[in-house]
Amino acid sequence: MAAFESLGPGSHDELLQADTRASDAVGHDGGDGNMNYTRRLTLCAGFLLVLLGCLAGLIFVFMPAAGDRISGGPTPAVGVAHTLACLEGVLLVAIAAVWHLLHLNDRNRYLACFLGIVHAYGNWFGCVIAAWKHASGASFDPSFTCSMLNEDYLPNLIVNVLLNLSLLVIPMLWVLLGGTVAKECEKCSQAVIEIVAWILIVVCLVATLR
Repeated sequence: MAAFESLGPGSHDELLQADTRASDAVGHDGGDGNMNYTRRLTLCAGFLLVLLGCLAGLIFVFMPAAGDRISGGPTPAVGVAHTLACLEGVLLVAIAAVWHLLHLNDRNRYLACFLGIVHAYGNWFGCVIAAWKHASGASFDPSFTCSMLNEDYLPNLIVNVLLNLSLLVIPMLWVLLGGTVAKECEKCSQAVIEIVAWILIVVCLVATLR
């Protein structure tokens, strides 16, 4: 505290600005200054998803036919939507917190950001629709299906596709892992990270839409 008090007016702000500039420089291999944009986008997406998870129970109160068709109560998927949103949101926030440590070019930063948001929100929307429409999409534990008896093709298809978007966490983690070791690993070039990521994306999408 005494050290900060010895600083003149505005010195503390100048130190914070200098620290921010130094953080922005770490791991930024691109040139268009997109690091802060993708980091804030990931951070906001994470906070919003946690908020949606906390509001999940309230959301279903105002959704028509969101209760169990047999007992009149909520389906177990409501709890899954709450828990999953909180966990996925915290994951996005944690990733954003170390964003400046990743040695990625602009294309790979956008790719990691896109994969993180799509996999997290797709997973959450899948749970929401499952709880709303009582459609398991053959994707939940069998113990859940006793209260999810909707056999209509379309809602089950939508639930299945959205939940399987969680597979995109695999290429996302590959990009993040590559960005973590890229500075020390000569073989982990930005091109290799991107090419392998797109191969994994195609594989995951094929598995999702199979």
